Amino acid sequence: LSNTVTPDGHQLDTSGAWILNGIVQTKKDESKSNLINTVGTNIVSSYDKKKELKSNITSKKNVEFVDTVKIGSKNWINAIRFTGNNSYIKANSGEYNQLSFEVAVKEVSDEAEYLLTIYVNNQEAEVIDDFSNDAEEITVSIDPNSEIMMVYTCTTDDGKYLSSNQKALYIRNASFNKIK
Repeated sequence: LSNTVTPDGHQLDTSGAWILNGIVQTKKDESKSNLINTVGTNIVSSYDKKKELKSNITSKKNVEFVDTVKIGSKNWINAIRFTGNNSYIKANSGEYNQLSFEVAVKEVSDEAEYLLTIYVNNQEAEVIDDFSNDAEEITVSIDPNSEIMMVYTCTTDDGKYLSSNQKALYIRNASFNKIK
């Protein structure tokens, strides 16, 4: 989020930094010699550069962009919804060397196997297979100018029907980051 007020009432500037009483809240991180943004008790490292994954998508299949969805006890804003087997997103990383996002399934079924496989330049880089309706933070190191592909599958051994909420996987805060 940037240039807005968060659902919990924090004002953010155009870069997403927390503003309190008109002042951007920063703190010197001596171990890294850069500024970090503080939001309440959480500390979020500032990146040299950051770009939303959505803006670099080159192709997609069975993927929707959702303004707001309730997952667990939290509202997810600007989420990406994968709607079932072999849903995918392809994107170019450009000059960025890290991909980060949060992932969850709205309603997890014990009878299903959920897999999100991340490929970097057609090589399997990460497989996420343990989902809940709590956000899991994922970070993948990549080379600049890589092709990223995120492929989602949801299957049951006996072909049982799953509700659309049980089949869908959501990601949010998906961005390419440039880390020094």
